[in-house]
Amino acid sequence: MENLHLKNLKHNNIEKIKQTTWFKSFNPEQQYYIESALENEINITIFAKKEISGDEMYDILQGLELQKYKELITLPYHMFVTHDKLMKKIILNSTYGALDL
Repeated sequence: MENLHLKNLKHNNIEKIKQTTWFKSFNPEQQYYIESALENEINITIFAKKEISGDEMYDILQGLELQKYKELITLPYHMFVTHDKLMKKIILNSTYGALDL
């Protein structure tokens, strides 16, 4: 397996990275921000540390996104989770012909 040192983390390695014990040692919120940064080609070495809370990670990620893209890309974790649950409910309900939100 290739070297997955933080300096070598690239977008095309995201699925490999998600299987590592390093990635799994973070809580789901932290994992979400790390994955989002990788997908958007943001340097994670600044904030991908277990001692940095999810909220702090999000604050740092926002700054990095603004610096690189001049816009915010990543949704806050709580909005992502809510959106994800809602979309699953819509898909499930529409599959059975009932859309009751």
